[in-house]
Amino acid sequence: MRSAAVLLFAAFTGSAISAPSQVARNEGYVVPDLGDGVFTASFGAHGLVNVTRISDIDRDAVHGVSARDGLASRALPISRFGCYRPSQNHNDWEIVRAQFKMMCDQGVQIPGHGIRYAVSGIQVAFGCSWGGNSPCSSGEYDEFLHFINSNCGGWYGGWVDMDSWKKQYGMEQRGDAVCGHSINWG
Repeated sequence: MRSAAVLLFAAFTGSAISAPSQVARNEGYVVPDLGDGVFTASFGAHGLVNVTRISDIDRDAVHGVSARDGLASRALPISRFGCYRPSQNHNDWEIVRAQFKMMCDQGVQIPGHGIRYAVSGIQVAFGCSWGGNSPCSSGEYDEFLHFINSNCGGWYGGWVDMDSWKKQYGMEQRGDAVCGHSINWG
């Protein structure tokens, strides 16, 4: 496992919105260039980030994700959402989508006050929690992607906050700040 300490610049928006609405993205965690893989990031009281590489990317996962063994799909209680720019590489988009879904269905949880993410090329699939450890499922991630495709456009990245679950799902490109609307870093 490889770890890196990265200074985090974050802003927090604490407003509650009852219906999903699109909002501009705040600064948050910027995924560092540690190569392709699956990572977890945890945050300290002063914004320091400990990033740990969990595994390599399984490039064959894109062909093997079908049956769901994890949590059943649930309607996502989306509080707000935002759009990123369109994907530059659809193959990387499919690889991180499949890798994140496979990871979720293996029972891996999004760490409390942290992020779990998969990177291939410049594409990043992620989940954030600003509560305790949070389960994820391929069904939930598929529902998130369907919502973003419907509201942002096909092959676009984006994110959804689910305040009642204290969780965020997202798909973005390396270099974009993630989780800025969801995690109270302090």
